[in-house]
Amino acid sequence: MNSRIFKAPLLVAAGLLLIFGQGLASEQIVNCDEGDSLQKAIDSGAGSAAEKEIYVTGYCEENVRILRDKVTLIGDGNTVINGRILVRGSDNLTIENMKITGQRGGISASVSRIFMENVNIEDNSGYGIALRHGGAIFMTGGSIKNNLGDIGLLVENGHGQLTDVEVSNNAVDGIVVNVNGNLTMSGGSVQSHGMGNGIIAKLGSTLELVDVTVKENLYAGVSILMGSAAEIQGGFVETNEGIGIDVADNSSLAAYGVEIKDNGSTGVRAYRSSNVNIVGGMINGNARVIPNRSGVFVSTSSSADIDSTEISGNGTGVGISRQSFVLLRGATVVTYNSRDGMRLSYDSGAIALNGVYIRDNSGWAVYCNDTESSLDNRSGDNVDPIECSGFDQ
Repeated sequence: MNSRIFKAPLLVAAGLLLIFGQGLASEQIVNCDEGDSLQKAIDSGAGSAAEKEIYVTGYCEENVRILRDKVTLIGDGNTVINGRILVRGSDNLTIENMKITGQRGGISASVSRIFMENVNIEDNSGYGIALRHGGAIFMTGGSIKNNLGDIGLLVENGHGQLTDVEVSNNAVDGIVVNVNGNLTMSGGSVQSHGMGNGIIAKLGSTLELVDVTVKENLYAGVSILMGSAAEIQGGFVETNEGIGIDVADNSSLAAYGVEIKDNGSTGVRAYRSSNVNIVGGMINGNARVIPNRSGVFVSTSSSADIDSTEISGNGTGVGISRQSFVLLRGATVVTYNSRDGMRLSYDSGAIALNGVYIRDNSGWAVYCNDTESSLDNRSGDNVDPIECSGFDQ
């Protein structure tokens, strides 16, 4: 009789294990220097829904496939995975404190959600990270650099979030956001892409940068193209050999408190039915390499709203061409540019509201290159000298 009494709790415990055991985390240690296989550790217990936490040390020379949820890979800061990590349909993959390098791409992912902290994606022969066909990547600290496969980070039809990440010296472009993709980046830098652009958002993609430095890229620091939109707050876009920020083909930019300086060509370009809104910025020292370019250039049915921004030391301060329009307002100052403060051509127009200051440029404050272009000056003597008529009545 007593034996029956004692068997009951044991049966209950066994039942609870069957019910809840699959949800419990399992921990493993993989020491690659001792011949352990990371792939074998990931695959062990296949079919289980339990979280798998793997502590990885040493130099792991293998390609890895992750096709299951709730996997955590934790390195010791010196851990290296020399091989591609292929991720398919994996939710809640976490990677920490390691370097990923090798003869293929660093991480190739689709329909997955990946969290990374203090991970360096470096010296891969392919892309650093490629996320396609949905999913998300969240990366804090670490770097994406020196990868040879054209793009450091590709986000295509998915979401990327970078915090304090260095993206540098990748073969062509630093970051490409493509086909309705979305990227948010806070802190960090995108720099030194000597064959391409710092950041490109195209084909209906969106981009948000907060306190990011984008510099020393060959073409544009930031390109917003083909129906895409970007918001940039704080930060620097500087010393790019081409355009600082390029907005083209039905795209839009909102920039708040951004310093856009010392870019070889134009500071900000709005081109082909695009729009830019610049508030509280500094656009200085651009177009010194190509002096007939501008701090801000608006062309081909495009528009710009410039509020309380300093535009100085550029080639031309603001260029407006081909049925385009610019509104200057607030405490905007256009001064000490090496050509005209503002130059209009090909049926373009501008309004300078009260408080705007356009003086002390080497050429005209405002010059119209044809009779159809015009300025509506509401700043009085603060815009001088002018060679430009008012708007046609």
